Amino acid sequence: MSRLLGQVELSAVNIVMPFMMFAIALGFMLGIGGNALAAKEVGQGNVAQARKVFSLIVVSAFLISAIFSSVAIFFPNFVLDILGVDDFLREVAHSYMMPIAFGLPLMVLSSVFQQFFMTEGKANIGATAAALGGIVSAGLNWLFLSQLGFGLASTAVATVIGSSIATLVGIGYFAFKKDGTLRFVKPTFDLKILTRASLNGFSEFIAMMSTAIVNTITNNIIMDVGGWEGLAAFAVIFATTGILANLAMGYVSGILPIISFNYGKGDNDRLQKTYSGSLRIIAVLSIISGNCNVAFS
Repeated sequence: MSRLLGQVELSAVNIVMPFMMFAIALGFMLGIGGNALAAKEVGQGNVAQARKVFSLIVVSAFLISAIFSSVAIFFPNFVLDILGVDDFLREVAHSYMMPIAFGLPLMVLSSVFQQFFMTEGKANIGATAAALGGIVSAGLNWLFLSQLGFGLASTAVATVIGSSIATLVGIGYFAFKKDGTLRFVKPTFDLKILTRASLNGFSEFIAMMSTAIVNTITNNIIMDVGGWEGLAAFAVIFATTGILANLAMGYVSGILPIISFNYGKGDNDRLQKTYSGSLRIIAVLSIISGNCNVAFS
């Protein structure tokens, strides 16, 4: 997408990005934390309780993301001011943020369903849906920008459509797959479950939130010092580091249900082997990321 956009548009995308990250971080926290609770219940044989946890987390993530969407839709200038948008970028940034705001609940649920597919033992479905969504998003970006000559807002629409695929797959699977472990049941509000899920996923939430906050502050500083030209250059660097960071984040998301299941099952030997192996894998990923950062710089 960056090859098809000008510097102004690329700057606008980067400056709006923390808004998405704030909302997705909350969804990610509930998804990872709730997934750990559900996997623990499955390991203990409490499938009915696991389904209640799953349904509550999905509904809560949707409602939280809907609140974020409403704030951006009804108070766009308030959000843009926080993000550090100046008068020159405001119209362009607004055009990109609006489709994202309307589609944010679908984007958040996409990440939530990815977590629960792993507990369901169907990580291949989640991965396939995510890959298909990425391909569709990239294809639509090429179509909208290169072939049809649409503006920046079309890239946001492409992003939302791509994310919606994984969400629709998740809704369809968990609503109609009656013989699966997890499925939708009538959710019951339980503050204890939400609190435990939030605490379980808090470290991942802090990691994403800190990135969003640092990115917001950096964007504000760059806008004051280098203007939108400097912001465009930073957007490319930020995208590269984000890809590398997602290597470790992806592994953590994948290993958590395994740890929670074996914890609930009481298999301490398997827990120890998983822990030891994870330390080695994360160390290797860290070295790879560090070397790639040096090479790119």
